Amino acid sequence: MQPLRLFSIIQFALVLLVGGNRAFAGIETWVVGEERSWGDWGTLEAMADSGGWIRPKEVDPGSNILHELYKADRLVVDTPDDYYGSREHALIWSPNVEKEKLQTLLRLADGTGMVLASGTSLRLLGGVQASVSGMGEVRLPEGTEVKLPNQTILELYPDNNQKNIQVTLLDPTEAMKDTIAFDFFNREKNKGVAIYIDLGEPLPLYKIRFFPLFLGELGELYLKGYEIYLNDGRPESLDDEGYPIYTKYMAESSNREAIVDLESPDPQYARYVKLRATSADPFILDQFELYGKGFMREATYTSDIIDLRGIANLGKIRWDEVKEPATSVSIQTRVGTDNTVMVYNARNETGDEVPLNRGSDEANRKAWEGLGDNQGAVYEDTEHWSSWSRPYPFSGMNVVASGPKRYVQFKITLANTFAMNKAQVDFLSIQYSRPALANELWGEISPRKGVDLGKSTRFRYTITPAISGNEGFDTVEIRTPVAASLEGVRIAGESLPNTDFTVVEGDSLLKVSFPDHRIVVSDSLELTFTCRILVYGTVFEGTVYASWLAGASLPQRIAEKKTDDLSVQGAEGSLGKVISHFGIAPNPLTPNADGINDAAHISFTLLQIVGQVPVRTTVYDLFGRVVWTQRSSLSMGPHSISWDGKDREGVLVPPGLYVVRNRVEGDEREFVKVGTVAVVY
Repeated sequence: MQPLRLFSIIQFALVLLVGGNRAFAGIETWVVGEERSWGDWGTLEAMADSGGWIRPKEVDPGSNILHELYKADRLVVDTPDDYYGSREHALIWSPNVEKEKLQTLLRLADGTGMVLASGTSLRLLGGVQASVSGMGEVRLPEGTEVKLPNQTILELYPDNNQKNIQVTLLDPTEAMKDTIAFDFFNREKNKGVAIYIDLGEPLPLYKIRFFPLFLGELGELYLKGYEIYLNDGRPESLDDEGYPIYTKYMAESSNREAIVDLESPDPQYARYVKLRATSADPFILDQFELYGKGFMREATYTSDIIDLRGIANLGKIRWDEVKEPATSVSIQTRVGTDNTVMVYNARNETGDEVPLNRGSDEANRKAWEGLGDNQGAVYEDTEHWSSWSRPYPFSGMNVVASGPKRYVQFKITLANTFAMNKAQVDFLSIQYSRPALANELWGEISPRKGVDLGKSTRFRYTITPAISGNEGFDTVEIRTPVAASLEGVRIAGESLPNTDFTVVEGDSLLKVSFPDHRIVVSDSLELTFTCRILVYGTVFEGTVYASWLAGASLPQRIAEKKTDDLSVQGAEGSLGKVISHFGIAPNPLTPNADGINDAAHISFTLLQIVGQVPVRTTVYDLFGRVVWTQRSSLSMGPHSISWDGKDREGVLVPPGLYVVRNRVEGDEREFVKVGTVAVVY
């Protein structure tokens, strides 16, 4: 026995003796949505927590969206420089308003009747209830003239739809300060005047409403022709230069309604709204109102960084969801080795950028904001954190991770295409076990390049662990494209006798166990096996287990120290190859019902295909006539189709030589293999 191996056995024995001192925690589960509140463990964007279920926020159908944005100081006069990225503030702009008057656009959403300058006189034509700053609620008799002491907001009751209609201004020009007049004195240029709004995110609009200022004859200056355009802000709805491609929502070329109230039974998602005048007549706009109904199109929950309190093997991720038609739930994860996912840089005295390290993203961000001119770049930490995984197709899958990690983060995205439907998530759990079976577990396979597709190849799979106070392992599982055949096992360079390990060779799994040779120190493990690859790039993923823990520990994934250490590339000559290992046996065929060679097996392997493809197997006589055919839908891998020597009518064919043609129908071309089989009696 080699000295190194003897030392390993002695060290293993010592580990067993002191094993009781290990802080092995077993399999645990981190759960949010039950004992842990969603809001306490993450950030909800356009999402609501309703009785433990998270779902997209619902828009209040009775609330004027523009006015709510105005009240919250989230409506800004500005032209966007980016039409794709979401923004915290909504924007309003018009290319037809003079620069010095652009701020008056905000009055379209102020929700008030009119703003009167100090000293403005007005006459009430009918006895109405008025609320005037400094005067309170008063009933004013007909014909009363009121001179306001200072600039204020006037509200009149009870007619809210046609506000101020009972009022005549002695100086109408003062009322114009609370409204928008486009080319009021020029009756030839109002056609084409437009107002644009960017809501900052797509909202389910169902009603659009606008009207002039109803003060005497000013109420007649409504839009005589208009068009409404919408755009939902998706990347595919932008042109090549990044500008919205607007879709006409509603239009009226001969409008006779002062109050335009456009309502649709089905809400439509819109981020950008465009109102365009199609008449040359002068017009006034007092208010422009947008109303929504239904659920937000997309809502996101991003968890805080989850600290598993030590390097841990990650297991299943599970959640409970309810989806109505036309909705979706997307769950993604990422893992890291530290507790910050962003890098905030500060510039030092020499101008170099140095990452801030205040212990958390929030602390780093606050420190960065206080740097002033010394602020450096901010970006995601791709060195210590993985990218977001692809969405998990269903609950109960293993967490995507290259190996054991201490920190985890997840993201839930709820989306829909029909505003009145929603998706909901009840809880989310992540399974993990501590400590990891090994601090590090690197794998490498060879050969890695130039392997012929479909050809049996001998591979050497080497696992190099770093074990220090860990449990170790005694079982390895390797995912294979087809069944593999194990040839040998070596630990620390020493071959194990066949009696010292067991092997299971499944269709897509090679499992090797060596319970009497537990790897509890940093000994390398080498498996030699033969296998075939079916696609140009094949990854031989692997995991290790500690069988003696009897389900108290999760498996640990074998990681790549360098990119593609576990990936095998096919030979360049294999590119485009779809059918391999085509053969017919037995040959000749003797279908005489004696139980020997009564059927020919047409075998082949399909390579480099996705999903299932149509395959047609046809037998011809030497005159080219079809004798027998079978259509199949097959996936990548080895297949076998049997022919019993009978024609399409079920009658045995005459003895002779027959041509077998196997055809795979691809998206752009077909692939064919041809052989012959003899029939004798």
